[in-house]
This record gives sequence, C-alpha cells and structure tokens, in this order.
Amino acid sequence: MILPKVCYLSTGIMDTAFDSQVFPLLETALKSQFNLIHFAFNPFRFKTTERYLKKKEELESKGIKTYYFQQAPPIFKRSLIMDVKRIHPFLKSWWGGEERVVIHCRGHLNAYRGLTLKRESPNLITIIADLRGAVTDEVMDRSRGVARNLFAQYLSKLYQRIEEQVVRNADTILCVSDAFKAHLQTNYRIKNVIVIPTFVNVSQFNFNKALRDLHRKK
Repeated sequence: MILPKVCYLSTGIMDTAFDSQVFPLLETALKSQFNLIHFAFNPFRFKTTERYLKKKEELESKGIKTYYFQQAPPIFKRSLIMDVKRIHPFLKSWWGGEERVVIHCRGHLNAYRGLTLKRESPNLITIIADLRGAVTDEVMDRSRGVARNLFAQYLSKLYQRIEEQVVRNADTILCVSDAFKAHLQTNYRIKNVIVIPTFVNVSQFNFNKALRDLHRKK
C-alpha cells in the first residue's frame, strides 16, 4: 500500500507553540499512517542549547523524520527562495516527484516557501497555508526607535505582499479565529478559509497593550 505523503514546514522545534500544537500534529500524522517528513526552520539568530538537543532526540525517538535548517534572514523574498533551494534536494529524494504530496506550511513565510516548491509540480503538490495571525501587526508592534521603525515599515510591506500572494495561491488556508478569517476574506475576497481554534478560554485572559509592551522591552 502506498502511504499518503505529507511534508510539514515548521518554524522550528523551539517555537513556543511547537510542543502544544505542532508536535501532537506530527505524532497524529504518523499514527494515521502518513508518510511524513518534517522540515524545521530555526530562526536566523538561533543558538543550539541542551534543551534543543533533547527535543531533537525526542523527535527521533518518535520516528518523526526531521531535517533542521537555520533560515536565511527573512528580510527579502530571495532569502526565502534560498531556503527552498537548500531543502529541495532532501524533499525530492523523499518524494520522488511522481506522486501527490501535501505540504502543510506553518506561518506566512513557510507558506511562501511551500508555494515556491509547488512551482516545480503544480498538479502534484497541494499547499495548506496554516496562518497564525496578522504578521504585519506583529512586526510593527515590536519596533522601537526611528531606525527600527523604518525597518519595521519595510518588513510590514514585504510581509503584506507575501500574505497576499499566499492567500491568493494556497489551496487551503487555515486560521485560528473567525476574526482573522473575516480579515482575510475582507481584504482578499477569498473563500477557501477554514477556522481551527486553538481552544484557549479567552475569558481567563485580560489583554493590556501597555503591559505587553513593558514585557517586550525586557
């Protein structure tokens, strides 16, 4: 029996949501008899730690085939294309290029990488863009000072163009809330959006922008 092939592009095993969201999904895919490969894109300024090495061992013990890459600085589209060129030989060796494959992409940047991979075999590759929020808002919220603010404006425009390309070309779009779904549908007039909530009880949290900004400065 030929097992369905799934490629997962993650934002790295040290991402804050990896243990609670990504790892269980990868485990479920294996248990569901998918032929799975996982590409973990660590941040550009990532440093190896003991905890990181332990998590790598845990994935290996579970039989989750994972390749680790330190992403190029995500400040140009060509940086993302460079990342694609680095993983392509490993993907092609596993996939073969003759069967259908689903590429599940976590986040806007991985979704752009996935769409770049799809150019080779558009009829065989299905792209799921798993978008986690309005990435442009996050970029601007973290900017401090004149120079950083100007750079954040540049990144915001770049990521906005990437978001538009992703939502218009991905086969399926996943998002975490009805509010974000409405944002995507209003701005891009698309229909292929599925909401998969994170099941957080929002009544237990109180948002305070001033407090958030204070913690981000630390």
